[in-house]
Amino acid sequence: IERLAGDYDDARHGHAAAPHAQELEDEFIDRFALVGPADEVVARLADLAALGIERVVVVPGSIDADPALVAESDERFAEEVLPRLAELG
Repeated sequence: IERLAGDYDDARHGHAAAPHAQELEDEFIDRFALVGPADEVVARLADLAALGIERVVVVPGSIDADPALVAESDERFAEEVLPRLAELG
């Protein structure tokens, strides 16, 4: 996190092409984000709920992401993840 903070550019927050975003390693993303197939996302969200976390903010992609891919991601989240979360109660 300290290394990333050194390259952080407030003006480019949320941009995938920003230097600080390019420095993100897979391990960092796996630890602090929920990405991947629906099964993995549902499992991670269930783990967070088990810790007592009651609210999460879903950010579908970077500011400079392809709008078509963001729309596809949103649809898949709504169709493949949300219904399964409702089942978990």
